[in-house]
Amino acid sequence: MTTTDDALQNYMSSIGFKQSFDTNEIKLVIGYSSVVMAGATFILDYKFGWEETKHFTLLTVVIYFLLNSLYTYWIYFVEKDIVFEGRYGGHDVCLQVNMLANID
Repeated sequence: MTTTDDALQNYMSSIGFKQSFDTNEIKLVIGYSSVVMAGATFILDYKFGWEETKHFTLLTVVIYFLLNSLYTYWIYFVEKDIVFEGRYGGHDVCLQVNMLANID
């Protein structure tokens, strides 16, 4: 399926569609925010110790959980079956594939 997705993106670009990466960029921001939060917690704990940072650690664990819940929601419900997002002639275009075909 990945090969088909890549070929579709190249084909759509070759016929004049401009690919948009907005959905992927939002996913990356959410994911990197989680990593930065975990890294900051580690650094502060390493520098100041558990007793000084335990309340901050609790806060960052809650935020980390919320960010990863949002990340999971984004992947399963927003991106879902998107194989191409772009613009053509001033209009937004989104191509999706339904992976759950009816099998008789």
